[in-house]
Amino acid sequence: MKFVNQLPMTGVGKVDKKTLRAKFWGTRSPCRVAPGRRQDERPTEEESRREIETILRRRKENWIRLPDDPDQRWDASTRAEWESWIRISSESTKNSDLPRQIGEPAAVFTNELIDEINDFDKAAVVRQAVDFKL
Repeated sequence: MKFVNQLPMTGVGKVDKKTLRAKFWGTRSPCRVAPGRRQDERPTEEESRREIETILRRRKENWIRLPDDPDQRWDASTRAEWESWIRISSESTKNSDLPRQIGEPAAVFTNELIDEINDFDKAAVVRQAVDFKL
């Protein structure tokens, strides 16, 4: 057991789990491997599709703003989130030059259309979802 004074954080203020796991995983990938499959084997298209569905289902939990979120508009982003997405993209593509190539985050991200996107009756959508029957 190791005690630390501070947990590593992402650019948007969440605990950086990848950094926490890195020293334990070493060069191995922390990705799940299907039973009977070697670590170096690529997943099938169906396995990839299921994994994407799982990821999207989990992300959906963050699509609706929490009541204490200062910006209640759907899909609005902060500069910190933009910088985090650039950093994550840089790491996942192994392109350490990406932040410099993009430059100012506002060059690729904008909230310009968010007000128009959010111009709907949210309560009516919630009612419709609650009343929906298969």
